[in-house]
Amino acid sequence: MKTLRRALSATVIALLLAPPARASPATPPAGPPLQWLVYHDGTRLPGHLLRHEGDDLVFHSPRFGELRVSSREAFLAPSTIPEPSPGTSAAPPALPAPAPAPVAVASAPAPAPDAWRGRLSSSLENIVESDRRTNLLVSLRLNRKWRHHEVILNTSYELRKERERTATDLLRSDLLLRHDWENRWYLQYRLQADYNRSFRVANFDLPYLFTRQDAVIGYRLIDGPRGMLRFGTGPVHYFFTLVDAEVSAQEQIFGMGEFVEATLNLPWRIQLFGRFTNLHDYDEFTVTSFETELEISRRLTESFSLTLRYEDRQNIPAVNVQNRSLLRLFLGYDF
Repeated sequence: MKTLRRALSATVIALLLAPPARASPATPPAGPPLQWLVYHDGTRLPGHLLRHEGDDLVFHSPRFGELRVSSREAFLAPSTIPEPSPGTSAAPPALPAPAPAPVAVASAPAPAPDAWRGRLSSSLENIVESDRRTNLLVSLRLNRKWRHHEVILNTSYELRKERERTATDLLRSDLLLRHDWENRWYLQYRLQADYNRSFRVANFDLPYLFTRQDAVIGYRLIDGPRGMLRFGTGPVHYFFTLVDAEVSAQEQIFGMGEFVEATLNLPWRIQLFGRFTNLHDYDEFTVTSFETELEISRRLTESFSLTLRYEDRQNIPAVNVQNRSLLRLFLGYDF
């Protein structure tokens, strides 16, 4: 009897002194796959993409909250590492949870078009020497992009004086309309107009109006966040007329052309752009003229940029149209 009492007493004491049993920690539910927002200068932010709005990415970062970034400045890179919940450590692998029941989600509205964007640039050169030369060039660029459409408008004014005489008084406009299909084909229309009020030939003032139109169908060989390469071909129409001159002249020329356009986005907010055009005569189908446009642009801040621009236009098939070769450094304001 004493032995039984001692055994019961030891059992009760052991139950009272034993530590309480701990429940095994529940495995936190696995979050959605982590995504990285990668800027072109190499900066990376973890988080999740919420939605697309035109050309902008609406991204949620656990540290900075909701961000709105243009796809021209950053791109998404997926990751297989799940994002841990705040304040928890990485948990050991657990058995896969049963798939949740499908939830009915209302269809998202169509993405809103991108807002108008613009850049006002200027370049000034004033040399006070024997020739007393002054060059002023101001350009304005406006563009708007939808999911499949794009509008680009460039306008520039150039004034060049030599020895107190106006050598160039040129107003240029360039309108481009483009439609992109999902299968990488595209169609575009471009209209260029030059109005030179001070062009002299053999001591005669010959102000002129010159226009060029082209309709291009082409293919995007490369289309991604890092860059784009387009190639196309189509008919070209030239029109030339003298304005307010003693000698009247008009001319129209039809031809064909090949068009190449390339864009490359580099780190440190640097962008390279190039456009090359070869133009042919309908009759002989030989290269009669060519145009080259090259730009290296560096965004200093969200509002200011530096651009080195090179333009070359030679052998345009029209009477008295001025050949053009230009290399300038521009300071621009983006809005």
